[in-house]
Amino acid sequence: MIKHQCSQLQNFIQRFKDEAPLYTLDLENLMAPYNYGEALSDFIKFMYDEELVTGKYFKILNEFTKAKSAKSFIYGLNEEDCLLLLTGFIRQDRFSDGFLAMEVKKGNVEAIIKRLKELVV
Repeated sequence: MIKHQCSQLQNFIQRFKDEAPLYTLDLENLMAPYNYGEALSDFIKFMYDEELVTGKYFKILNEFTKAKSAKSFIYGLNEEDCLLLLTGFIRQDRFSDGFLAMEVKKGNVEAIIKRLKELVV
């Protein structure tokens, strides 16, 4: 990851806060009720366009879900693992609609982006 990409990722932190709502719910569509707003959709597109979505994320996502403290777990990640975990959130959203939105709401996506800022010098 280069500084420019990290800087662009940081912009999403504010967008997630400012651009409400992050999503709307379509309760008539039970298979995929979450309709993402621009900020989340742009975040996913950015990750793919910048080739930051990587493979082999399952292990880190599994470790994350077992961690007692999400913030402590994230603080211990290196750059590669941060990107793997973001990938895991994006990919898991395909199987569990709304997963990414919930991780944004919990502050975990923001914590990962801030961790990346510390790592990318």
